[in-house]
Amino acid sequence: MSAKRAFLLEIVPYLQASTASTYFISGIPGSGNTDLLKYVRDHISKEIRQTAVLGVYKPTLSDLGQFLSEVGQDLMNAGFLTDHLDSEDLEEDLSSFWQWVREHHCFPRNQSLVIFIDLNHVGSLANASDIGQFFSSLRALAASHKMGSSGFQLHHVVTGFWQHVELDRYYRDDTSISFPYTIGVNYCHWKGLGIEEITQLLPDQPYRSLRGQLLHELTDGYAAAIPEILANLPQKQASMRNVMTTAKQIASHGESSKLLVEFWKQLPPQLFHRIKLLLQYQRLPYNKHHYDWEMLNEAGIVNFSGHSPARIVEIRSWFVELVLRLQWSSLTEISALETKIDHMIPQLQTFNSAAYEMIYEMETAARNVIALMLNQVEGRLSLEGKVIKRNQRGDNEDLECRALAAKDNAENSTHEAIAHPLTAYTQLRDLGDLYIELGKQSRNEKLKAVGATVTELSTVRNQVMHNQIVGDETLSVLERLRTDLFQQMAALAYS
Repeated sequence: MSAKRAFLLEIVPYLQASTASTYFISGIPGSGNTDLLKYVRDHISKEIRQTAVLGVYKPTLSDLGQFLSEVGQDLMNAGFLTDHLDSEDLEEDLSSFWQWVREHHCFPRNQSLVIFIDLNHVGSLANASDIGQFFSSLRALAASHKMGSSGFQLHHVVTGFWQHVELDRYYRDDTSISFPYTIGVNYCHWKGLGIEEITQLLPDQPYRSLRGQLLHELTDGYAAAIPEILANLPQKQASMRNVMTTAKQIASHGESSKLLVEFWKQLPPQLFHRIKLLLQYQRLPYNKHHYDWEMLNEAGIVNFSGHSPARIVEIRSWFVELVLRLQWSSLTEISALETKIDHMIPQLQTFNSAAYEMIYEMETAARNVIALMLNQVEGRLSLEGKVIKRNQRGDNEDLECRALAAKDNAENSTHEAIAHPLTAYTQLRDLGDLYIELGKQSRNEKLKAVGATVTELSTVRNQVMHNQIVGDETLSVLERLRTDLFQQMAALAYS
């Protein structure tokens, strides 16, 4: 299910539960919150019976006259009014306007009216008092509409960007009015596209689903960046190499990164001290400077993980980190970090996790098969005298000694009281050598073939285990190795 569809289904019960309500959607520039608003407008009448939609409107907060005139005209054009609203009858406040509508409407029985409002044009960081006064008017309108015998349901869905923490401070310090929304009930901080929407933008090619997950992880769904990255891929191929290279280029001088930079320039200067510290140490506790962290979260710079008191703050995505590091001098006069972006390992797990799953499957099978073979041939699991190599002291050492030493180290450093067989402590390259050695001793080419495959697997395994970013080429190699390994093991079984 797409993120937009999921959101639509989430707000429908809220709107259905009341005769009047307002739902608030905040999203940073480029998050796609305007597209979300249009999607809800275009689909909500299919979810709520007898629903009429009006808008999207873009009112001027300091002068609502034009906005109310447009709403009145649309109501008249839809046949919902018994009388024309003249300019002399129009009072420029929501309450008076809707009182006039209640007195002159001809809505069908059980009619629902949903009005869509987009405030993105008022400025990314509009004055909290301007936003607050408008939101309070919407809240008061909902309350008065519920109490009157209006004959129709009235709902508003509003989007734009506002700092929730600043709005909270305005209501707490400057007014005695109740806050207009409740997080988790009628407020959403919209982040962008979901994995399904991103995947649908990709051509039909191998690993399409993984590529969609990768782009979502890379950008955390930031809607402005994803189409721009895809449009600039070499040969339109979304390989890992192309995606990473293009993302860096877009973060450096793309339109989506310019959008973020111009937006972030408006943040309070002291917040960049927090950002610099986070760029240096990658993870910081939420409980220190939590007010600043909340502002940075709403600005699309950080995410939170974990739960109190161990809540952690981290940079929202690798794309955001690229923009911050590559355009730092455009954002703040605070000195930049010495670390170059090319010295960083991206926090991207999509392809590496898929690779590890295949490695785990093959490696576990290889360890189990050799253990069963040794038990069957020798009556016990013994690695004595096998795969002898010189250690750092220059002494000969067999696989049993190396495995026992690894087992001792593991048992001394782990909290898990789980018994593992000795083969679990052998290095994968040693395991490949063991298959080859046994194959030579028994003149069994099939064992030697398994050993060669396991040895090749160990090279890819080291790459993944050391957090080197892998892509579709590595996954293709692993799929070939998996096919080879299990065919070779099947050949052993039937030999």
